[in-house]
Amino acid sequence: MIKIKRNGIFSALLSAIIFGTMPLFTKLIYSFGANEVSAAFYRVFLSLFLIYISGKKRKHSFSLSFKEIKYLSIASLSFTLTSLTLFKAYNYMDSGAVTSIHFAYPIIIFIMNSIKSNNVPNPKEIVSIIVCTVALIFLYNPSSLNSHGIILAFISALTYSIYSYMLDSESIRSLDTSSKLLYINLLSAFGIILFSLVTKQEIKLDLNLVEWSGAFAYSAILTLGATSLYQKAISSIGAKETSILSTFEPITSVILGVFLLGEKVSFIQVIAIALILSSATYLVNQNNKVLSKTRY
Repeated sequence: MIKIKRNGIFSALLSAIIFGTMPLFTKLIYSFGANEVSAAFYRVFLSLFLIYISGKKRKHSFSLSFKEIKYLSIASLSFTLTSLTLFKAYNYMDSGAVTSIHFAYPIIIFIMNSIKSNNVPNPKEIVSIIVCTVALIFLYNPSSLNSHGIILAFISALTYSIYSYMLDSESIRSLDTSSKLLYINLLSAFGIILFSLVTKQEIKLDLNLVEWSGAFAYSAILTLGATSLYQKAISSIGAKETSILSTFEPITSVILGVFLLGEKVSFIQVIAIALILSSATYLVNQNNKVLSKTRY
C-alpha cells in the first residue's frame, strides 16, 4: 500500500512538472499559425495510435461496459471543454494570469471531496487552501486581467475539476490507463471536430514536416506523459491529493521562464513558491492521516 502511495505521489509530481511546460509549448503551436481549436485537436488526436499500440503491446483489452462508457463520456466532455477554454484564455491574458485562475481547480476538488465524504475541512486546512490560492496569485502577479480571459480560465478550472472527479469515481478508477486515455482522447477529438464545424473555426492541417513533428511531440508528451501520469496518480491516491500536488505545475512554469526565457524571479515569487510548497505538503499529510484513520 505504501509503495502504491509513493508511486501515486511521484506520478502526480512528474505530471505537474510536464504540465508546467504546456503554456510554453502551446505558444509554440500558435506560432505555426494554429488557433486554440487546432492546438486542442493536435493534443488529443495525434497520440491515439501510440496509445492503442501501447495497450496492445501489453495485451490489454479495450472493451468497456456501458457504465464505463457513460463515465468516460462525461470525463471526455469535461476534458474537451477544459482544453478549449484554457487555450482560448491564452489569447486574452498572459499564461501566468490564466494559470493563476485555472488553479482554482484543486480548491474545487477539495470542496467536492469534502462534500462527498461529509468531511468538513478543519480551520488549518481552510487557511492552507487560502494561503495556497493567494500564493498562486502572487506567483504570477497578473497585471493584464481581461473579463473574457477570467471567465474562460475559471470555466477551465471547473471543467477540469469535473474531469478529475469523474476519473476518481469507483466505476472507472481501476480501469487501465490505456483505456481511459484512448476513449477520452478519441471522444474529445470528435467533440473538437464538431465544435470546429459549428463555430466555423478551422483546424489547421497545412503544416510542414517540422511543424507536424512539433505538434506530434506536443501531443505525445502531454498525453503519454502528463495526462497518463495524472490519471495514474488519481487511481493511486485520489483526485483530491493529486490536484493538491499539481500546484507544482505553476512553479515549474516560473522556473522554465527563468532558465529558458531569461525572466527574473522576484522576492515575492520566492515567498509564493515557499507558501505553495508548505501548503501542499500540509494538505497532503492531513489527507494521509484521514486515510489512515479510515483504513484502520
